[in-house]
Amino acid sequence: MVKSSIAFIISHLQVVGDLPVEILPNYIFRPATDFEVEQIKTIIKESIPYKRNAWVSYDAEIVETINSIGNTSYSYAALPRERWKYWVISFEGGNERIPEFQLLSRLLPVNFEIGSQLIYDGEAMAHILMSPYAALRYSNWDQAFGKPEIVTTIQIAFIGELYEMYQILQDQFAFVRIAVQNFYSLSNIPDGSDLVIVGLFAIIESLITHAPRLSESLDSINHQITNKIMLLRKRFSRNVLPKGYFMDAGEDKIWKKLYSYRSAVAHGTQVNFEGDHQILKDRITVIKFLQDNIKELIILGLKEPEFLYDLRKC
Repeated sequence: MVKSSIAFIISHLQVVGDLPVEILPNYIFRPATDFEVEQIKTIIKESIPYKRNAWVSYDAEIVETINSIGNTSYSYAALPRERWKYWVISFEGGNERIPEFQLLSRLLPVNFEIGSQLIYDGEAMAHILMSPYAALRYSNWDQAFGKPEIVTTIQIAFIGELYEMYQILQDQFAFVRIAVQNFYSLSNIPDGSDLVIVGLFAIIESLITHAPRLSESLDSINHQITNKIMLLRKRFSRNVLPKGYFMDAGEDKIWKKLYSYRSAVAHGTQVNFEGDHQILKDRITVIKFLQDNIKELIILGLKEPEFLYDLRKC
């Protein structure tokens, strides 16, 4: 008898809604069994990079304590078994859809990342190793002592819808497929690197802009992005307005500052968040805003690829 194989969700998630969730027939999102939990713990222990010992605690919650002189300390409080946060996607047979689930799960509003896979064949087991990039991200202070992100079962089920739209993309809309792949690949660059900004802008440009024509200046790219994003936002499934991320300023000004940031990185110029780029707050806020816009752009491209195809020419 063939056992169900599993893909382990590495992200620190609190799931809201009825479980299990059918992403697609034969691919079920659910809590890990006790047997699977023990295997996952072994994989995590083996994956932690050299000289690191922090990791997300999926069977505990963080308790913050402030003492009489104002110092803060953190400790783990064990959770009851029914509240553990070990999540898996189980499936029978081969794992041919899991790699594309990995790509498309990046489009969810929260971080939803597949780590290792355990493939069973009778009593035998094959282990597909966790990415070293993922291991580095999840073995740091912020992850180990951070709160879980809240994801709904409706959002998890949406991965299946994204998969089906991704499969039927026609060749002329390959730019959407490439954007999905490039967006996933950027997860291997640390958020502390300004190179992420250049990559995120490259994806936005690939989805909605054309190269400047002879009659247009190089500023055309910035102009196209600013105006087209403002138009496309009306078709987004969620609100990603700049005012929810940055200091109060007109949207046109925000996008100009964002593109100025991108240009500064590309040309090796220092970015000053205390001066000219103050309204953008900091790098992490910029990355979050650009990522959220790209997620909505790609989802729109999967739903209405012909619309984006035509818009790029304008």
